[in-house]
Amino acid sequence: MGERLIARNELAGTILHHVSPETRGWVLKRGIEKILLATPYEYPAGFWGIIREYASNGGMVIVQNHTSNADILAGDLLANRITQRANSVVPEEKKRKGFIEPFALSLPEGGQGEMSMFYNDVQPLIKRLRVEPVPTPTLNDILKGRITDQQFLEYHRESTRRMREAAIEERKGIVLPAEATVQGGRVNPDTGEIFGMQIFIPGAIRQALRIVTIENDYGILIPVGVSGGYKVLDSQTNRITTPATLVGLGWSKEAIMTVHVGEPIVYKKSDIRGLRSDSLDFQIGTTIAQMLEPHERGAYSSPEAFTIALEQFKIKQAKEKAALAALRAD
Repeated sequence: MGERLIARNELAGTILHHVSPETRGWVLKRGIEKILLATPYEYPAGFWGIIREYASNGGMVIVQNHTSNADILAGDLLANRITQRANSVVPEEKKRKGFIEPFALSLPEGGQGEMSMFYNDVQPLIKRLRVEPVPTPTLNDILKGRITDQQFLEYHRESTRRMREAAIEERKGIVLPAEATVQGGRVNPDTGEIFGMQIFIPGAIRQALRIVTIENDYGILIPVGVSGGYKVLDSQTNRITTPATLVGLGWSKEAIMTVHVGEPIVYKKSDIRGLRSDSLDFQIGTTIAQMLEPHERGAYSSPEAFTIALEQFKIKQAKEKAALAALRAD
């Protein structure tokens, strides 16, 4: 029996890599649906009451941790549920058309190999959840030759313009994976554990709040901790894990991820401009970290860990800028 189970696990772990793109896409879409349906969502008391209370005059921002592209879909499902609840209590002209979400430009452009294929396969599901991906570049896209300096600026202008337009004309909220990397889901060779949460992109949360309050009186920030996203899509290998494949194929009903939804934080529009980005980022980061398992908290596990991680983040940024300057000089 044990040998048969091992053989079945090996088959489950490789089956999606040896079928046609059409078959793989269908299996992935249906499989991810099964995984999301098996994922428990934990909400604080009164959560949906706050969503209904600010459905008419509150712009919604979901900020979540990010260890794998699988946890993005968990956040998208929450976004869809919020859209449904908010729309159930407002007149037609106040209804929301969903959420918008910045995605790494390298995903839709094919720069992440097998992970890019996964992204393209599940696009129909993301659309069904009423989430609109917005390709967003990083300096790394320039350094790896994916785009030019000019294209970098154009993409950034377009993504900002689209988010503003969506917030104003379609009343869309924003789903923000503020780390903008899945490094936290990769394994630290020194400890054998995943790295855990990474430093948030400075100012991204504050900017999102400002965008969603262009036409709203309040910004509603919803911190979300997703445990186990890296157990669905392995950020180390860019492959779907065996447990996730088993659930997706209907051979298991294991809950691989858990979504912990935090208490919504309500900001008056008039107060958002005065928020300090560094203090806001640390507050939300530590709030999310406390919802996660200790080994998933990473940079936000303690003030000391944050100080070290922030210094390393600044060094990495400086190296990227120096490499970019050298590239431009050539």
